[in-house]
Amino acid sequence: MWFRQEREKGSPISGPLLADKANILYNFLYPENFITFAASYGYLTRFKKSYHMRNLAIGGELSADVESVVIFVDEFKLLTTGYTSDQIFKLDETGLYYCTLPEKTLVSWFEQSAAGYKQIKERITTNLCSNANGSIKLPLLVIGKAAKPRCFNNIAVNSLLSCISIRQMLG
Repeated sequence: MWFRQEREKGSPISGPLLADKANILYNFLYPENFITFAASYGYLTRFKKSYHMRNLAIGGELSADVESVVIFVDEFKLLTTGYTSDQIFKLDETGLYYCTLPEKTLVSWFEQSAAGYKQIKERITTNLCSNANGSIKLPLLVIGKAAKPRCFNNIAVNSLLSCISIRQMLG
């Protein structure tokens, strides 16, 4: 029943979430029972088989445009002629989405697809920079909204990072 309600809402359900819910339900139904119940991998496998559940990908990633890649490589070679590998730098930005939901979900046998959902966009951004031959590596730059993000609760941030920037939210 809980599974159906969550799937009707479009919530993604993973195996560990289903196991956690099974443990909670068991403790609710049998509070006086002294036998400890733990929803193991085998329990989950049998449960999914009994109710005809399977994993289904929620969405996919598009492939790169091959023609654009070839054009870019040729243009990049022209731009970098005359420079040595220690004069060419690469800066890359990457985001750590620490509140995202799983990309796959368990579905019933009659569900053909899994509806999408609005992703939570809580994240920190990191910038990494070094030269082409790796002889110069600039300090890691971490950009976030909070002075001390929740994902670093039990970590001494100053010992990990060289530079932290706090992005002020506008509006």
